[in-house]
Amino acid sequence: MGGSRAIVDEGWIDSSRQVGLTGKITRPGLYLAAGISGASQHMAGCSAAKTIVAINKDKDASIYRYARYGIVADCLDVLPELIKAIKA
Repeated sequence: MGGSRAIVDEGWIDSSRQVGLTGKITRPGLYLAAGISGASQHMAGCSAAKTIVAINKDKDASIYRYARYGIVADCLDVLPELIKAIKA
């Protein structure tokens, strides 16, 4: 699990888990970008992922340029449903 600088700055996760230009570079098979805008600093850390799935309520968010799959919705509404589906 990783997060953007904004999430680190808010104290939700430790800075050692920050993804991006000033954080870690990651190359996972699947990168679930929940609420990520797609700023270039963040994308520098995750654009090498094999598959990016983006969830963002802004249909014009930059993340959709990188994502193979996109869900235009609030990630706080979508994530609980995804978790339910995975557990079922």
